[in-house]
Formats: sequence, C-alpha cells, structure tokens
Amino acid sequence: MIEFDINKLRVETYKVKALTTALGGSISVLDEEVSTADNEVYHRVPVPMSVVRAFQVKHKTVKYLRPVLTAVAFYEDRAIALERHPAGCMGERWVSQLDVEARGRLDGVMKQWIPEIEHNIDTVIRPLIEKSETKYYFDGRYIFTFDDKMTTKQAIDKGCHLSKDGRFRVVDVEAIGMHKLEEKRKLAPVGRTCLAYVAAGGQFAISPPIWKDARSVGEAKIKGVGHSGEGEREFNFDTVDGHCSVNISFALRAAKELSKEFGFEAIEPLNLPGLMVRLNTVNLPKVPSEVKDTFDSGMKFTHALAWLLGFARRCEDLNTYASIRALLKYLTSNGLFLKSVFDPKNIFKDGHDLETIPQLSKKEALEAEISLSDRLDMIRKAANRRQPTGGNVVAGVLHNDEDDD
Repeated sequence: MIEFDINKLRVETYKVKALTTALGGSISVLDEEVSTADNEVYHRVPVPMSVVRAFQVKHKTVKYLRPVLTAVAFYEDRAIALERHPAGCMGERWVSQLDVEARGRLDGVMKQWIPEIEHNIDTVIRPLIEKSETKYYFDGRYIFTFDDKMTTKQAIDKGCHLSKDGRFRVVDVEAIGMHKLEEKRKLAPVGRTCLAYVAAGGQFAISPPIWKDARSVGEAKIKGVGHSGEGEREFNFDTVDGHCSVNISFALRAAKELSKEFGFEAIEPLNLPGLMVRLNTVNLPKVPSEVKDTFDSGMKFTHALAWLLGFARRCEDLNTYASIRALLKYLTSNGLFLKSVFDPKNIFKDGHDLETIPQLSKKEALEAEISLSDRLDMIRKAANRRQPTGGNVVAGVLHNDEDDD
C-alpha cells in the first residue's frame, strides 16, 4: 500500500481547451508563456480517464471555443481532480471585487480566484491527516485508513472470510474520495471495503478500497445458479470459482499493463502462447470481442485475484498501484463470464441441438438456393436421426468434453 503524504498534494491552474479519454486521458492546455493573440500554442497534460469522465458528466462538454480556466489537483505527478472556474470561459485568475455598499460599482480591489479543491485541501484534508493518530493510505482515488485505529494485520484478522480455506477476506476501511475534492460535503469518511489474501505462511496482501461491499463480488454473474445472494456471502468466492471462468479479455489487459510495469516474465502465468494455439491465431488482440469476453483463459478466478494482489503488495509507485487497482476492478466485473452460458440447453429451444439445426457459414447461407419447405424437411429429417453429441459449443466451435483440461 502507498502511504498518503499530504505534502505531495498541489493545485495548478491551466486554461483548458479540450479534454479527452483517448490514450489514457489528457487535457489540452494553453501555453500562456509562448502563445500570442494570433498564435495559440497548446500542450498535453495527462489526466486519468475517470477524472475526465467525471468532468464531462458534470459539465456536459469536453471542448471549448475559448480556453476555460481550470484548477487541477495533483498528487506527485498524477492528476486526481478537476475544477472549472464558476464563470466558465469568462473566468480569470484575478477579478475586481464587487463593493456591495457602492450599489453595484466596482471598487477596484482585485481578488484572486481560490479553487474549491485548494480550499478544501487546506481546511478539510490537511487538518484530518495532521490530527489523525492512524496512517492514511492512497490508491490514486481514495485515501483510507482502518477502522478503530487497527493495524493492517489486525484488520485482516478481523475480516469476514470469502472462501472456506480462509485465504480471502473482506477488510473494512474508512475512505474519502479525493476525486470529489471540489465538493466539501462529500469529503466525510465513508465505509468501503478491501480484499485481502493471506498465504499459508502468514504473509498477506491487500487491495485498494475498490468496492462498497466486496462481499458482493461476482454475485451478478452467479445469480440464479444456486446462489441467492444475501446470507450466502461468507464463502462467496468458492461459488464464483465453481460457476465462472476468467476470460481472455482480462488476460490481454493484464498482459499489457503488467508487462510494462514488471517485465514479460511476470505475465507467464497467463499462458498466452497456449491461448494462441487454442484459438489458432498469433494476434489475440484482433480476436472478436464476443469471443474474448466468453473464452476461458484457463486461470481460475481466485488464482487470478491472488496473483494480482501479489503485485499490489510489490507496488511502490502510485501510477503502478493505480494500474493494479484498475485490473482488480476489471477482473471482478468484466473479467468473468458464466461457464454455463454455452451449454446447449441455454442456446437451443427444447427438442433442438446442433443435429436438428444445420449450421451454415455466411457464404453458404447467401449462396444456397433452398426453399423454406426444403429447409424444414432437412430439419425434420435431422431430428429423426438425432443422437446426443456429448459436446459443448464455444464461440461457434464444437469441443468434446474429453478435450477440456
């Protein structure tokens, strides 16, 4: 975990022309030193996609005809919050103070714009950190500490077990969203949860506070397959392992991020060469998204989760830690798919399977000169000689059960 240092926070103001989520997110800012009235020069400042999206949701736009004065809160070199000047494109760093007693006349006194994020850092966050008797940690989005002034080990020991072997546990924390620095009323500590993994030797690794309630991880996927949700959460991960698989969309995303941070040896457990063989391609990123999202990578959910938590333990840089945070969030949401989704009973109507419904390629379907009645006769004849196939359909290909590992 990355210990939070209040002195690494700073606020800069820029005149922003545009924002984008492309290439990881950035803002285009006016270079006020070299720009002239006839030639405006802009440069790019990296800003995480989540911060750009939050700005877009609030202000409904990401492009301006005239650059708008915007405050950016940084932790070290990572942008964590944006605040647009309340006057929009008309806002300036210095404005005349309105003298109320002069009934609307300007008194000539100049007042500097103090962004709310800067004011809230000085009046809310700094006093909280300096007066606290416990350590605060930071994941790029939330600062957090453990309940009741406990140590990390004490908090993990107290956590609710999510697997029968006790390896995975939920840890409760008190967190403040630093992405909401502009709104003072939202800077009160709220309860969130982390996931912890405890190894056989007693070593442990803990995730950032990504979830409001980590006990719900995987529930949306396994709902309706013998899991009712509330009341069965204690060993939730065993159920997820039994009914869900990790898809290759996660494997590709993890390979891209982890190879940059930890080298190519770190991604060997993903077995990408094996996936290339199984999919008969050397270009896995070009595989259709429908296949990537529903093809088993060969890694169990709990194994993938423990693997990522191991990297989180090794992180010493905030940007790396934020990358692991994003991978953990992706794994527990879009990185899973229900194994039974390709069972024939979930694809075909009662009484039909691959034998009764002929499968044609797009070319065959377009070139075939078969009438509707002939097609129906084909289906009826196939139904009469139908026999069990003992296979499963995965991404349009028939795989025999005995071939599965």
